Amino acid sequence: MRIAKLFCLVLVTACAPGPHSLRIDPALATLVPADAIALAGIRIDKLTRSPLYRDLRPLLDTNLVSRLTRRTGRRLGDLWELLAVATPEDIVWMARGRFSASGIEPRLTWPGARRATYRNHLFISDARQAVSFMNASTALAGRPERIKAIIDQRDSEAAPPADLLALAGEIDDSAQIWAVVLGGRKPPPGVLEPLRRLLEDILPKIERARAAVKVGETLALNVEAECRNLDDAETLRSAANAFLGFTRLQRNEGPALREALDRLSVQREGALVKLTVELPAPLVKKLLPIQKPAS
Repeated sequence: MRIAKLFCLVLVTACAPGPHSLRIDPALATLVPADAIALAGIRIDKLTRSPLYRDLRPLLDTNLVSRLTRRTGRRLGDLWELLAVATPEDIVWMARGRFSASGIEPRLTWPGARRATYRNHLFISDARQAVSFMNASTALAGRPERIKAIIDQRDSEAAPPADLLALAGEIDDSAQIWAVVLGGRKPPPGVLEPLRRLLEDILPKIERARAAVKVGETLALNVEAECRNLDDAETLRSAANAFLGFTRLQRNEGPALREALDRLSVQREGALVKLTVELPAPLVKKLLPIQKPAS
């Protein structure tokens, strides 16, 4: 590891709010590109110990997470931490888990994929996507050009963005799912509608934001957005409350969703906008698809 990266990680650790602050696995933190603008993590090892994990797992096994597990040849239970990294150009998925070259190589493939070695790392790719293994417990998935750039960055002076890592350090260590974002940017390519339009409206109004989900006997969500000024904060608070009010009026929404919306609170403290909600386990189970995924 180069001096710049080491200094960055030491500085972030030293400036973290306290011993109960969230810590990103150092093996992943050192791989975060210098141009990252947002991070989102799932701490699977902590989540699996929560009472609601069996109900949440079908949700985790869908979409991007399931694609990553298929690409790395692992099941969700083989992973202990996932990290999504957004840059102005793309989104990269990183994973820590039980990866064994002898166990993965015979199975890991998809139509059009080719095997190669890039700087002594297994590199499997087609024209649009790639998977590479940094070691037996660290995998990357994303655009081939980006994955190669991350591998190259390990031997350069480029360091992960200290402000983004420090923002993650403001989240309590008890959160199993979390996200941080720096404002004033456009959402990266790959973000689907209508989320893209929502982010295009929100991101210019905020300096930074953090979100944390704590799963225990209940599911608690806390989102905090630090806005550029009081006017932007009030606009954001009003828009959030208006959206919640409109959604409550929709006749096709079931009683469980209406109850969850009624529990949501949006408040403003100066330029800080807070959204909080805590859902009891019976309500969470009504909101999620109930199925028994394969172990």
